[in-house]
Amino acid sequence: MKKVDKQNVDIRVEAIHEIQYYQKSEDLIFSKTVFIYLVQKIERENYHFQYSVIKTLQVTAETILITLFEYGLKIMIHCRQMILTVRDTRLIVEIAQELRNI
Repeated sequence: MKKVDKQNVDIRVEAIHEIQYYQKSEDLIFSKTVFIYLVQKIERENYHFQYSVIKTLQVTAETILITLFEYGLKIMIHCRQMILTVRDTRLIVEIAQELRNI
């Protein structure tokens, strides 16, 4: 059996606590201006959004990101790796899409 490095365990535990904090928190991770800039970059037309719509979009996007990182952390722990790769993230998204189709 492989010996687990205590420092790696501490980092993972800290990451889990941080994810749980953001899940319970009502504070938003991104500033409003950064998120509005991102929305404007993504949408191709020159639409104007009400503040409540932007806030709902931001809360939803951040919830999805936090969940993605939570599952990513679980994959990292399962595979005993320290880096979340693009490949891991794609696997999470693929599994989520398949579950949605069940």
